Amino acid sequence: MSIHRIEQIKKHNAEVYHNIPYDLYKKITEKCLICGFNSIVELHHMDENHSNISGDNLVGLCPNHHAMIHHRDFRDEILKKLIAQDSTKKSETDFSYI
Repeated sequence: MSIHRIEQIKKHNAEVYHNIPYDLYKKITEKCLICGFNSIVELHHMDENHSNISGDNLVGLCPNHHAMIHHRDFRDEILKKLIAQDSTKKSETDFSYI
């Protein structure tokens, strides 16, 4: 299968199954938000509501971390890591204190 065909399939899946623009999908799934793995990244809905396509609700996770967030033994651990990542990201870009 050619690279062009794979991109077409990803675009179709983003728009049809995730109901988000392909550019947003590519940005979110660029790398795992927890570990930075970038070969395979899946889209995760934080509130588990697939109708909620708000950018704040969507994160990219590698298959390992995506499976862990859906497993009761690891869910809290992964959520803590995501919250820590989110607060780090906000502190790096929040200049409201100036």
